[in-house]
Amino acid sequence: MRRTLVVTQFTLSIVLIIATIVVYRQLTFMQTRQLGFRNAHQLVIDFQFDPRIAGHLGQVTTLLKSIPGVDNVCISSGVPGKRNNKIDTRIQNSWGEMQDFQSDVYFVDTGFLQQYHIGLVAGRGFSGSQSPDSTGAMLINEAAAQSLGYNSAKDAIGRPFEQASGKGLITGVIRDFHFHSFREKVQPLTIRMLSGSYTFLTLDINTPPTESMLGALGNKWQQLAPGLPLTWFFADETYNAQYSTEQHFGRLFICFSALAISLSCLGLFGLTIFSTLRRTKEVGIRKLLGASVSGIIGLLAREFVVLVGIAFAIGAPLAAYGMHHWLAGFAYRIDLSWWIFALAGLLTMSIALLTVGLQTIRAALADPIKNLRTE
Repeated sequence: MRRTLVVTQFTLSIVLIIATIVVYRQLTFMQTRQLGFRNAHQLVIDFQFDPRIAGHLGQVTTLLKSIPGVDNVCISSGVPGKRNNKIDTRIQNSWGEMQDFQSDVYFVDTGFLQQYHIGLVAGRGFSGSQSPDSTGAMLINEAAAQSLGYNSAKDAIGRPFEQASGKGLITGVIRDFHFHSFREKVQPLTIRMLSGSYTFLTLDINTPPTESMLGALGNKWQQLAPGLPLTWFFADETYNAQYSTEQHFGRLFICFSALAISLSCLGLFGLTIFSTLRRTKEVGIRKLLGASVSGIIGLLAREFVVLVGIAFAIGAPLAAYGMHHWLAGFAYRIDLSWWIFALAGLLTMSIALLTVGLQTIRAALADPIKNLRTE
């Protein structure tokens, strides 16, 4: 029963250690992988379609650019990391037919692509708010072009589209970027210019926001829209907030792993004491017959090493199975590398040996005459 409990405890510890490593590696992967756009130093204001802002966007952007530390300002209906609506869209596919599909849509101004560093693969961007581009031009991403059957992005240029009440031509194809989280593949995206659809102002700031900058921003805002709350956030923080569930998982796994390892070590320590007390006479006789201290330590520790080995043989496949299914929920994910399991096994074995080491060394160094007399 004692051995079974020790194996069970260490099996749970190994599963939790592997799960913790995998969760944190996946989280790091999602937060450090190239997103296809730049969201650092982007302060976003949601003006909630307020007509005092929406009706004077040119004046608003000019006034906000005058704030020290603000390099540029762009306008959009959405920002990466925020959920946005899908819209029914028809675009001519590679077979010459008008294909119906639902796409995510961003309505932006001419500076959005440049400010967010979203690159073009083919064609051109928008040329100006007063040009025909303001109603009759559309940009699509590579995923949309592929869903329409175009092997080359250039082939999509000039194709007609219909979306809501607007019609026009595809003028450019942008490089795919992760406007949603890594849980899902990059979906078809369309980008247009459409006045009345904007709700976000993105300020490109060149320094971390200071109290003076935020104070100046608050003063300008009250000049523009008295009484309208200044609701702002950082684009990168909002994007990373999509992974709050994984962050909570990681913290929980660390807590449960520490608790499971502590209980395992207590159980192993108790089993070590029990085993060494039962074998006191055997140890004394072995030492009198010439057994070395290292040999006796190995003899006493062998049983516990075997128990931890059994726990690893049970726990590693269980962890691999569970983590494989957890990672399947992400379209972009890490691989379950062998070193994760090796690290978990090495860590667990080191903790086990450290736990039993002191007691086995003490038993091996004890005076055999005293032990035999006591027996």
